[in-house]
Amino acid sequence: MNTVPKYAINRELTYLQLSIPTIDSIRMIGICKNLLLNSKHCLLVGPTGTGKSVQVNQMLRESFDNEEWAYYQLGFSAQTSSNQTERIIDGSMDKRRKGVFGPKLGKEGVIFVDDLNMPQKEKYGAQPPIELLRQWMDYQGWYDIDSPEREFRKLEGVRFAGAMGPPGNGRNSISSRYIRHFNVLYVEPYSDSSLAYIFSTIMDWMFASKNVPPFPKGVQDLKESVVKNTIHIYQETMKKFRPTPAKSHYTYNLRDVSKVFQGIAKSSAKAILKEDDMLKLWAHECLRVFQDRLISQGDRDIFLELVKEVLDEKFKKKWNALVKIEPLIFGSFVQCCYPNGDTTQKPYQDVYCEITDRTKLKTQCENSLEDFNSVNHSKKMNLVLFESALEHVIKIHRVITTEFGHVLLMGVGGSGRKSLTELAVFIAAFDSF
Repeated sequence: MNTVPKYAINRELTYLQLSIPTIDSIRMIGICKNLLLNSKHCLLVGPTGTGKSVQVNQMLRESFDNEEWAYYQLGFSAQTSSNQTERIIDGSMDKRRKGVFGPKLGKEGVIFVDDLNMPQKEKYGAQPPIELLRQWMDYQGWYDIDSPEREFRKLEGVRFAGAMGPPGNGRNSISSRYIRHFNVLYVEPYSDSSLAYIFSTIMDWMFASKNVPPFPKGVQDLKESVVKNTIHIYQETMKKFRPTPAKSHYTYNLRDVSKVFQGIAKSSAKAILKEDDMLKLWAHECLRVFQDRLISQGDRDIFLELVKEVLDEKFKKKWNALVKIEPLIFGSFVQCCYPNGDTTQKPYQDVYCEITDRTKLKTQCENSLEDFNSVNHSKKMNLVLFESALEHVIKIHRVITTEFGHVLLMGVGGSGRKSLTELAVFIAAFDSF
């Protein structure tokens, strides 16, 4: 890292645009770049959440998008077919001479294939999209499926980069006849020190980008403790809640840790006035990211006890003294945040803060439901908004108003998944399809 310039925080970037370099990522991308520049193919293999795709995409944007180079991207899924793959690649190439195609004249190309081992195996164990790419590796081309003559199309001036996770969880092992053409690099999971560096830098970005008004010094001093204990919560969650046939979705990766900090970054110094406010926000984001996935009350209670234990032992705070109103809920559409905590002043609009006034929450949701029914005559909803329903509306609203936020609702028929989602989408002023 001594030869690499210190990472400068760009406060203009959004959370998802941040890419924090570590010694491992710098080394890995340096090797990939040199391989591609020397007409070698590279394949990154590693667990989910280690930043393989992000790092390769960043490298391609920075080094292979200029007058001499062009790059192309495609992502595989279980349903990807060889015909789709051929059409996508052929559509990106220009004709150079009869039967020969490639990137624009005077350019070399890199084709990046994400989730390389996702295509489903057919009856005899082959993966057609991968067999098509292997045909290029062996013969530098394939046959044109869209012409009646089925002429052979030669592709020149390209090399391949790939990324994939290890086999398992829907991913397949791929043919060694294809793998042999690549230089395979394994991406190790981040060490605790690397994780601490990444998320500490993200916290620094949050404090720098949301500095009007600035966060209090006491809140900023919690940075290292919040980062360290979020990683601890993540590691303990993976130990305590393992996937079983009945709980197959109990899988966690580093994206979940990132979601905790993305949730923290939704707030601002208008709502976080002191250390206790930051600790409540941190506890809330851990509950939303990790606890909301748990399907039994027993599991949820175990996780809550874990959070209480960390607050007590690491932050020296008692849950009951910290959280006055349960369940602990943060949101942005109920105006519960006042300048300097003075309730006699006009509240801030659209600030992510703790919702302490449950009466105001219920009133606002009921008013939104009336507005929804008045403009949607064909699909009116007659809902009783009890406490649990209100809680779910806030949780759905929180996710869909987060950049690239996606939510999967699980429950029995008639539990209100569709209705509460419609209401949350209406409150967020989004369109539903």
